[in-house]
Amino acid sequence: MTTARELTTPDATCIGADDDAAESMRTMAEHEVRRLPVIDGHTLVGFVARADVARSLPDPRSANSSKHSPADTQARAAGREFGTPSVFVTEEA
Repeated sequence: MTTARELTTPDATCIGADDDAAESMRTMAEHEVRRLPVIDGHTLVGFVARADVARSLPDPRSANSSKHSPADTQARAAGREFGTPSVFVTEEA
């Protein structure tokens, strides 16, 4: 049986919890990935996907049609404000 450890990508690219949405998108594009682990120091705090980041940004088709106010968009663009929280970590027995 194949284990999760065997499927894991060594030296995975991560983003910091305080990185903004634009930096997250640049990192995903540069490394050709759709999801990134988010770390705070040495602690895994969640994962972020392109879709999470895209939802946090204003609609590029119209500066006035953003579903978020500028202040709300700026707050959501901080690394702690988008993504998938509640990471569960297991240890080998």
